[in-house]
Amino acid sequence: MAAPDFDILVNPKDPKYYEKFYTRAYYEMHGFRSTNDYSVWTTSFGNDYFYLAAIDKETGEHLGNVAGVFYRNNEGKRVLFAIGSFFLFSEFRGKGQGKQLFETLLEIGKKEGVNMYLNCGPHISDKYISIGFDKVREDRIICYRPLYSLFNFDNAVINEEINLIDIKDFTDWEKLKEYDQKIIGDIDRLSYFKTRFLEPQSHGLIAFDTATNKIIGLANAYEIFGDNLVFGPFYADDDSIAEQLLISIFKKCADSKIKINQIQFATFESNKGILNLLKKYTDGKVEQYFYRTSHFTKFDIGVKNEFIYSVFEISISFA
Repeated sequence: MAAPDFDILVNPKDPKYYEKFYTRAYYEMHGFRSTNDYSVWTTSFGNDYFYLAAIDKETGEHLGNVAGVFYRNNEGKRVLFAIGSFFLFSEFRGKGQGKQLFETLLEIGKKEGVNMYLNCGPHISDKYISIGFDKVREDRIICYRPLYSLFNFDNAVINEEINLIDIKDFTDWEKLKEYDQKIIGDIDRLSYFKTRFLEPQSHGLIAFDTATNKIIGLANAYEIFGDNLVFGPFYADDDSIAEQLLISIFKKCADSKIKINQIQFATFESNKGILNLLKKYTDGKVEQYFYRTSHFTKFDIGVKNEFIYSVFEISISFA
């Protein structure tokens, strides 16, 4: 591969490179990003995370960026390379630099020889298929972004048989890892969970069965740029558990007095549970915002979609 006609900074320490991205992505395409996503990813994944910022050789301007992360299995072996946060600022598009930037990141995954993953909108799906991301998951990711003001929980019923623990008071992380891997298989995301859950902008709960003391669900909602909220991850054994988590997370957010405009839920199309809950508590005032398809280079890793009410996030996460 020929060298790109711009410089590349890998995981730059100056926060301006990520700040420009999440700000422009929000105002240009209403992309939802947390102000501290970059910190969460670098802390969680260390040398397995790559944020590539393209820099003009002459002017030093930040042209755009793309990110990738290696996920490891329980043996510590890299098994999946996920790609996201691909964004070229509008004034620099049309010169082929986005393609060069993407190919630079792609080479990192190719050299490792692992399965690679990304998700995308329908307008670009065929292009990714043509370059090898041709194992397409049948179940699409559907995104909903209802207004916070639409929700009404006045008639919500609390199930006392479900024990909910604030995620910041939780200590048995191996139990959480076991629950996560029941859903996604042999991929270790424990550091990612801990880092995201324990940040001040996160509002999370873990659900336990009072009889068995086993985890039966978890939900986290974290604050993002633009006074919005992202639900993720949001996993539960069934709809009744998911409903209790949803009710209680909203109460936590209301008690915290944070300002919220919109809330993002991104789920698999086959799981109708979250859509039914959103309709129930907004009096039906919820619509699909967009959808994405999930692409792999070798095989679909086969997560258990029925447990997933909202994915971790839709940048570099596969579930």
